[in-house]
Amino acid sequence: MNTAIKNSLICLAFCLAVSCAGTDDYNKKAKDFSQYATLAEAIRSVGGVQVTGGNTLAGVNQAVVSLRGQSSIVLNTQPLYVVDNVPIGNDYNNANNLVHPSNIVSIRIIRGTTGSAIYGEDANSGVIIIRTRDYKAKRGGPTG
Repeated sequence: MNTAIKNSLICLAFCLAVSCAGTDDYNKKAKDFSQYATLAEAIRSVGGVQVTGGNTLAGVNQAVVSLRGQSSIVLNTQPLYVVDNVPIGNDYNNANNLVHPSNIVSIRIIRGTTGSAIYGEDANSGVIIIRTRDYKAKRGGPTG
């Protein structure tokens, strides 16, 4: 094999390994999300995420969620929401209508280009992956 091709493959493998480092799994330990009144509060508790609004005390449930360090003038800055392995779009309200915090088992954050490699251009600003008790029950796992 040509040396230039070998070096290119090594560089590509290194770049893929580095881009995977952008994955943050804050919920390696079980966490109880039932204490939160809204999805915005549950996401805010994960860390590495900036949530504006979504405060039920003010009577406002609309929230703007962005991953820290992600910004763009041209691209959508809203992360892609994936609920039980189903991408539902970049709109917080859609995710909020589908998921109640008491039903959440885990929230995982994927930053950078890793998300877009998996989910396409809708994930340019990162991905928020939400697993629910319903998903675990369908997969045959424990629901608690």
